[in-house]
Amino acid sequence: MQSIPHVKADQVVGDAEWLPWRLDPVTRAVTFVRVPRAAHEQLTFLSSQYLAEASLTETVTLPIAAIEAALGEAIGLHFIFHSAFCASTLLARAVTVPGTVRGLREPELMNTLCALARERRLSRDDLRLALHLLARPLDDGEAIVIKPGNVANLLIEEAMQAMPSAKAVLLHAPLRAFLGSVAAKGLWGRTWARKLYVRLVQDFGSPFGYAQAELFEQTDLQIAALAWLLHQRQFAAVARRMPDRVRTLDSATFLANREATIANVASHFGVTLAAGEIAAILSGPAFARDAKKADQDFVPREAAAGRSDGDDEIDMICQWAAAVAAHADIPLELPLETRLL
Repeated sequence: MQSIPHVKADQVVGDAEWLPWRLDPVTRAVTFVRVPRAAHEQLTFLSSQYLAEASLTETVTLPIAAIEAALGEAIGLHFIFHSAFCASTLLARAVTVPGTVRGLREPELMNTLCALARERRLSRDDLRLALHLLARPLDDGEAIVIKPGNVANLLIEEAMQAMPSAKAVLLHAPLRAFLGSVAAKGLWGRTWARKLYVRLVQDFGSPFGYAQAELFEQTDLQIAALAWLLHQRQFAAVARRMPDRVRTLDSATFLANREATIANVASHFGVTLAAGEIAAILSGPAFARDAKKADQDFVPREAAAGRSDGDDEIDMICQWAAAVAAHADIPLELPLETRLL
């Protein structure tokens, strides 16, 4: 990264191309990286890896005191929280209408905030400041929608409390589709699922009561199902506690009802999209190209998966997971009153 000297706080804070990137609670400073307007849509994610690959290396570090003095009111910040492999990147792209709604896909700062929270070093004031900085629009009146990685689910309730006007969509894949995605990714997917389970247990605890030896005896896809249940448990709890502020959605419903989903998500976020704008989204690049691989055509997850030799295993694990869910009092379906569709 290349630090740019002698830049005033009001110049950086007043220009949303300066994306907040790191927050250091010890030095009481925030580092920003310049992300030009066009790059917001070109980049798959606003994480450090993708910023580096795009050679976006100009940074400015400012003291928090100077930032607070230059920061105005935060308006129009919302979230898409998700449980992975559920078309969350697609949804974030689909609801992006520059000048009206802008999606921030996996900004690196959210990862920093989660790391600080796990170390018990994230204060409420610092969380509020960080979200306030992410909420700065490129265009006046533009609503900002943050789609963090699923590891940021640790912060769902704290983020919603820090930004009282924010709304959220809790997006997940049906269990069978989630397991199919994990299996389709081979060894990488199975290893990822085990790591996810460990992280979720560390963040939220486990209601399952399995001993370590019993967990060791379970297959990769059984562990993936347990991780899915932990996400489901958290989403159900958030939906019960914030029924007016969150809406739940599954990827199958989204892909089968694209027009209604986009309209309802925008409405939930306080944005009205005209019929022509929604039609342009449906016929535009969001649904024409793969959300994560711009050089590939978009293929609905169900069509891409097809039938495979592992389907019998997935069927059995879904039955097993239903029994585990009943024992742990985890709903397989999220509350009806908070469903988006």
